[in-house]
Amino acid sequence: MVGTTRTAAVALLFTSLALTGLSVVEAGAEPVRPTAPRAARPTLGQGVPVQLVGNSRGDLALLARDDDFVLTVRTRRGPNGDWSTPHVLARGAASLVMDEAGVVTVVRNVPDGLWAETMRDGVWDAGGLIAPATSISAPSLEVNEDGVVVVAVRSAADVSVQVVRRLPGQDWGEPRTYTRTMPGVPTGGATRAPKVTVDPGGAVTITWPVSGTGTYTSREWLRMATPFGTSSEPEVVDLTDPLDGVGAVDTAVTETGEVVVLWEQEHDGVSTVRSLSRDATGLLTAPRVVATESAALDVIALGAHANHEEPAITWTEEQEVDGGPSVVRSLASRRTEDGWSDGQVVARAEGSDPASTLGASVLSPRGAGGYLAVWLERGAVQSRELWVGGATTWGPTRETLRSDSTWSTSLAGWRVYQAPDRVDGDVVWSMENIEGDLYPTFDYLYHARLDRTPPVATITSPTTVRMARQRPMAVAWGGTDASGIASYDVLLRSATADGAFGPARNWQTRTTSTRATVAGTRGTTYCFAVRATDGSGNVGPVSAERCDAVPLDDRDLRRRGRWESTRDRAAYGNGLSASTRRGATLSVPVLARRLALTVRRCRTCGKIAVTVGDRRLGTIDLAGRAGLVTHVLLAAGQSEARGTLEIRVLTRGRLVQVDAVGASRA
Repeated sequence: MVGTTRTAAVALLFTSLALTGLSVVEAGAEPVRPTAPRAARPTLGQGVPVQLVGNSRGDLALLARDDDFVLTVRTRRGPNGDWSTPHVLARGAASLVMDEAGVVTVVRNVPDGLWAETMRDGVWDAGGLIAPATSISAPSLEVNEDGVVVVAVRSAADVSVQVVRRLPGQDWGEPRTYTRTMPGVPTGGATRAPKVTVDPGGAVTITWPVSGTGTYTSREWLRMATPFGTSSEPEVVDLTDPLDGVGAVDTAVTETGEVVVLWEQEHDGVSTVRSLSRDATGLLTAPRVVATESAALDVIALGAHANHEEPAITWTEEQEVDGGPSVVRSLASRRTEDGWSDGQVVARAEGSDPASTLGASVLSPRGAGGYLAVWLERGAVQSRELWVGGATTWGPTRETLRSDSTWSTSLAGWRVYQAPDRVDGDVVWSMENIEGDLYPTFDYLYHARLDRTPPVATITSPTTVRMARQRPMAVAWGGTDASGIASYDVLLRSATADGAFGPARNWQTRTTSTRATVAGTRGTTYCFAVRATDGSGNVGPVSAERCDAVPLDDRDLRRRGRWESTRDRAAYGNGLSASTRRGATLSVPVLARRLALTVRRCRTCGKIAVTVGDRRLGTIDLAGRAGLVTHVLLAAGQSEARGTLEIRVLTRGRLVQVDAVGASRA
């Protein structure tokens, strides 16, 4: 019998395992996203939403009014934050913006002019007047990602337009005024509130309708000014000739500084929806007809939108059909290389009062591309994705986000977090409660944080293919999601030392645990992957695999020639196969991407050769400092080994001791 040597720790560690996808992942029951619950009670209180703004990290600010027309502002920090106590403004008209740092600016009309207040880190300043213009309409207020804030308003006193800008870290500047009389163009005055944009570089553009006098009595047209642009840009330009009428106007700006203008225009009894754009150099495109109305068609509302470099427009139209019910349609179009695409119907309603059935529609850009549309329809908040992934159309599928037994009356906004890997959002709406004694019949504010982003899960252990004495094999996993992880599904597939992988199976189904163990059979490779379901019912993708292999013990190898079993508590399986006979072999069939061999060295030990079929993997000299050592025979990236692995003794009368063979299919 061959004697044992001193104890040594044994471990077989392969080179790092490249992560691979599952070949089969749809085994067992697939988690299903549950139906969205009713809006949570209590509500945000009594009132009607006016405006909802936010930033890419999920901060929100909500402007609302109660039934006495008193304005309040509530804020929320992050997607999971709590709403603040309402900050009371007063009666009147107001607008608000929020920058990327979470700073909220509110500008409202007061008897003396425009009043601005700012909230930083949850604290509101005392506020103050920034312009003398008095108006009954809400000011147009915008902010860019750098925190440049600009406001424009029509003054009711002298029908002028005033615009004021505030740079980051500075006070409000002096207002710039555009009066009734302007050199080189017909005398005119502001007839409606202006629209203002501020591009990423801080250039400001205002667009507003004006009405003529004298020859141009009852005629209207659009003007554009760049009060805070480059010196090469004209101060004022006319976008249209004097026409019979200019209706609703809206503007948006892309990340490249392109300003998109959208308006309704009437001439000779025909109404059209038109658009043009101005790039960052000041170059204007010619007006383009987006939609033409017939005498029986009225535009109810329109909007301009910009998702990075992808402008989009929406409009809602009502058509009276002879002998039939009126039809209201909400349409959307996006700009392509060939111009605006044909209007596609987002939502449609008909009946005796379709305008009430199909309420306000809001479009919000997704950080990863495309848009999300949200609208009210028959008391329910509906949503659908538009042009996601570069698609030119969208399918008929819509999602009911929230519904209630109460009747929807107003939709403030739909904010989508702009992080590229997220499409979560928030929506705020009001409903007039008709639930009898449960609540008085007032308007109540409802808010839903809409989690549309699937969770991400990973296998955290094992991280490499290895051989260890400890069994069962420990497996761990985890995941991240804004709404929290509700459960995990862990998938497992395995392969014997000389066989192919079987299909993946559900090893852990809808578990809330983050660890478990596998008993492990010698000579078997195990690969694990995980997917998670979050608190909103979103099912995440299957993760990359992490694999481990249970090694073959020397007892699992076929012996030829003279071998003896020796006891060794440091060895895998507490023993070794030992021989001094030249030509003695140990063999086992393998089909492996990685191979390793653990042997015991000693100063007088001999040599062995390792082959798989006709392929020689190497010669190992076991002479050296006493101890268990592991030799990598085949590493990842090399062609796989297929056939019989043979360990042959090359020396005569010198001890050879073999402990284990690691064979991994991963």
